[in-house]
Amino acid sequence: MRRRPAAQSADRPTLQELHQHHEVLQDYGRQLDLVGRDMCLDAAAMIEMNDADGLWQCMMDIAHSIAGYQEGLEALCRAAGSVRPARVEPPPQPAAERPSAEPARPSGSARRTHGKPGKQSGAIAAAPAIRPAPVDKRTDTQKTADTLLKQYRIDRNTVSQCDGDLIRVAQSLGKDTRTLQRELADPRRDGAITADYLRSAVRDWLGDVEKIGLLRDAVAALPEKDVRVGQLAGRIKALERIGRQLDTMEADLLKGDVCPRAPHLRRLLNAKENQIRFVSQPARLPAETRNDRLGTLFEMRIGLKPLSDGRRVAPWVVHIHTREPTTADALSTMPSGNFAAVHLKTDWEKNLGPRWEAVMRALGYPEAKVHRGPIGTELLGQLFARVKLPAPG
Repeated sequence: MRRRPAAQSADRPTLQELHQHHEVLQDYGRQLDLVGRDMCLDAAAMIEMNDADGLWQCMMDIAHSIAGYQEGLEALCRAAGSVRPARVEPPPQPAAERPSAEPARPSGSARRTHGKPGKQSGAIAAAPAIRPAPVDKRTDTQKTADTLLKQYRIDRNTVSQCDGDLIRVAQSLGKDTRTLQRELADPRRDGAITADYLRSAVRDWLGDVEKIGLLRDAVAALPEKDVRVGQLAGRIKALERIGRQLDTMEADLLKGDVCPRAPHLRRLLNAKENQIRFVSQPARLPAETRNDRLGTLFEMRIGLKPLSDGRRVAPWVVHIHTREPTTADALSTMPSGNFAAVHLKTDWEKNLGPRWEAVMRALGYPEAKVHRGPIGTELLGQLFARVKLPAPG
């Protein structure tokens, strides 16, 4: 009747489940009683007259054991909850003092009729003391901490053993990471969308790093000597490293995208760790001369920091189209209505245009198109605020 530890549920059983458990225990008690009774009847036919030990003593010991075990089952039912199972039979009487020797009995059939040992009052063991249901002595703070420890199972050692590789950490928990791995390896992916999927998957597998404050609050509320403090500290360190790794992977996805868009630029501008090396001053296209500074097309370059593996990333280019001729110096103070279009593209696409698209269509690529990711004046204003000359090197 003992359940294996791996099959036990952390949840308290429902009332219906308790009823079912009680019925099983009651049926088991009845079956045990029948087996014991039949065994005693069979043994009675083989007991010699005045036999006070041997088979008779063994049979009495078995009867005591069965009675005590049945009482233990009933005590278990009473301690499990408010549902009280029906007793298999009336409660046993206190055990009588066993005589030193069996009195002489008549021989023959009378011995078998009147001398059969059954459920006699003297043959029943005293009922064991009923153990009260365990009392939860934890404070509310300790209960909250235990809930968080169950919710966030990854500790610092597990993350360290996997070298911070979130895929390996998830696989150590038996998670299926194949879909995420395919998405990360797809060169046609959208970096911003893939980053969102990455964060969602890791949140489901390893816990929400954005709620790390709950664990810190739990540590602050616990006594310093509480064992949960060290356990929660390990979880916090793990979540901090997971959060840093997520930020690094997202930055790599955004910087490595061949078709950057406004969401890519916005996230890099607002990243916790700066991912942008420089934003150049706007320059007129074609290049202005001393006597010709006005124009309607201007270019800004965005230098990006290398990827986490050290590989360099080509700069991004912003092309600014104005409705009326103006100077590069006046762009940062112009009203938004004076801009005709603002596009974001990669450095290798900056000189491509309608002619390149026409050539590609002639070569059999009808869908070839120069990427132009529109960005609004809000992002353009953030770029103007970060303008500086390119850093050396």
